[in-house]
Amino acid sequence: MGLFDIFKKKPVDGTYRRDESGAGFAQEGVYSDPERFCIVVEDVFSITGRGTVITGQIRSGRVAVGDRVTLKRLDGSVREVNIGGIEMFRRMLDKAEKGDNVGILLRGLEKSDVGRGDILER
Repeated sequence: MGLFDIFKKKPVDGTYRRDESGAGFAQEGVYSDPERFCIVVEDVFSITGRGTVITGQIRSGRVAVGDRVTLKRLDGSVREVNIGGIEMFRRMLDKAEKGDNVGILLRGLEKSDVGRGDILER
């Protein structure tokens, strides 16, 4: 089971579980909850003097500048990060919601601390 298989099909009970072999990154949780913020990192950039920016489409929920979110790495590590800014098509936003393609500025991270396929969620 790959990372993107998590989002392809929704089980009847609305939960996704890690398969028994340990393959697949999804931990137990409900991803169908419209209030739970989740974004899968598509690309990562570093902006000198500002920080690290991740891009992707918000899968569920909402997020605002100043929110504290959890970064879940593919290697299993977990880290809390602050959102310093949100941008969509060269417009600065205070908040974003499901379906928006956004760039999110993460404070206190280096480009090597986050990679494609990682998950940001609250």
